[in-house]
Amino acid sequence: MAVAWDFDDLPVGYSPTLEELVGDACLVAEPRKTVMEPGYLERLTAGMRASLIAAFRPVYDDGAWRLWKRKDGCER
Repeated sequence: MAVAWDFDDLPVGYSPTLEELVGDACLVAEPRKTVMEPGYLERLTAGMRASLIAAFRPVYDDGAWRLWKRKDGCER
């Protein structure tokens, strides 16, 4: 399932939680580059960076994508 955020409909300064962004996903694909408006990717990831690092570990990075796997609860 894909998730999309429209920052025009959110209050200024709103940062989504990790749960709002990834739910109970075992694997998260983080784009390293975007064709979206400048700052979009940074606003999307800034609010969840600490939570992502706490709950997931990076397992792959090719410069275009970084893949994160949940530390607990995903045995596959």
